[in-house]
Amino acid sequence: MDNTEEQIVSPEEMRANIEIIKGHLPIFKNNFTKFAKQKNGDITSGEIDKIINESLKQGNLSEKGLRIVNSFYETWMAVFMMVGNDKEALEIVFRMLGL
Repeated sequence: MDNTEEQIVSPEEMRANIEIIKGHLPIFKNNFTKFAKQKNGDITSGEIDKIINESLKQGNLSEKGLRIVNSFYETWMAVFMMVGNDKEALEIVFRMLGL
């Protein structure tokens, strides 16, 4: 089921989208952990953006999957810019998705 031409998302499609996001998060977490160990300190939003882009390249996502996961990361970064804490921002975005 693909409602790309409509402005609605069925509950089934939303669950599938969340599964795509959840399936991609381990790739990001692995890349983030490697970078954080090398950095040994604070990580800037620009560096997080680089980690996100590298993770998206590694994800082997379809065009739709890439759009979904990228939107998730964009939402996270927007919240991060408001709250100034990446962990808190991630928790807020997870709560928004009901995770």
